[in-house]
Amino acid sequence: MLAGVSFGLFLVCILRAGGSAVLWPLTAAQATSMGVLTAIGGVTGTLGLTCLAGILDTGGNAFFVLAAKAGRLDVAGVLSSLYPASTVVLACLLLGERLTG
Repeated sequence: MLAGVSFGLFLVCILRAGGSAVLWPLTAAQATSMGVLTAIGGVTGTLGLTCLAGILDTGGNAFFVLAAKAGRLDVAGVLSSLYPASTVVLACLLLGERLTG
C-alpha cells in the first residue's frame, strides 16, 4: 500500500512541480534514478535489463505527464496505475508464476 501511495504522490508532484515546463522535473527525477539503478545493475551484472527497465519507466512517466497535460489528472492517474497488471500477466505467461491471494 505504501508503494502505491508513493507512486501516486510521485506522479502528482511531478505534474505540479514544473508548471508549464513539467518535463524538466521528470527528467531530473529519472536521471537520478537511472544513475542509482545503473550502479546497482553494474554490480549485479544486470546492466542491460536495468537500462531497459529505466527507459521504459521514463517513457511511461513522460506519456503520463503528456496525458495529464492534455486531459484530466484523475483519468490519467487511474489509467497509468494499471501498468502493474501487465507485469503480473507477463510473469504468469512467461515465467509460469502462480497468482495467489
